[in-house]
Amino acid sequence: MIPSSEILKQVRKQNEARKLWREHDSLPSLGEAIFEEGLELAEAVGLAEIGGGAFEVASEVGDVLYLYAKYTHYAKIANVAIPDVVAQTVEYAMDVCNRTGINVDDVIKLKLFRNSFKYNDYATNNGYTYEEGTRLCRDFWQTMGGDEAFSRAYEIYGEEL
Repeated sequence: MIPSSEILKQVRKQNEARKLWREHDSLPSLGEAIFEEGLELAEAVGLAEIGGGAFEVASEVGDVLYLYAKYTHYAKIANVAIPDVVAQTVEYAMDVCNRTGINVDDVIKLKLFRNSFKYNDYATNNGYTYEEGTRLCRDFWQTMGGDEAFSRAYEIYGEEL
C-alpha cells in the first residue's frame, strides 16, 4: 500500500509552511535522513521483538514515509531517479507495514499531527514571526515532555484525534 494522494498533499502543504525546512531540504540531505530513520526503524523493530513498544515502530515507519513523500516531490522536480538506498529503506518500511498491519496513511497522519505541535504552524498562523514561533514551539514541546510524552498521549487518545 502506498500513501494516498491526499496524504501526500498534506505533507507538501505542511512543508511549504516551514521556511527552515524549505531552505535546508535537498535530495542528498533527505536521502540521508531517510536512511537514518530506516536505521531507527530497524532498531525499533528489534526492540519490539523483545518486548518494546509497537508505537515506536509505527512512529519510525511514519518518519521514513513522510520523508520519502518529501523526497519524491523534489526528485520529480529535479527529474532524477530514486537512489537504491532510499528505495530499499522505503521497501523495508513498507514490508514492516505489510507484516504488522500498520496503515501507511495513519502513520503519516501521526507524523503530520506531531509536527503540528512540535513546530511552529500554530504560532506563525497566529501572529508570531517565524523565529519567535519556532522558539515558542520548541520550548513548549520540551516542556510538555517531547516525543516520549507525545507517544504516550497518542497511545491513549489517538483514536479520538
